[in-house]
Amino acid sequence: MATILPENQINQELNSSVHQFFREQKLGTLLNQSNIRKEAGISPVLLVQFIFSLVLQKKNLY
Repeated sequence: MATILPENQINQELNSSVHQFFREQKLGTLLNQSNIRKEAGISPVLLVQFIFSLVLQKKNLY
């Protein structure tokens, strides 16, 4: 299965930085307080982190 983002060192560093930022700013808690919750599938926090990473890398889903 092909991924949207190629796995390389720069992308891994960016993803870890984004993950650390989300953890430090407690954005998962803010999403939960905003009633953004999961019924099935992946976590909303992971989805927002992924979209945030795409924006920082100047990429899109297409």
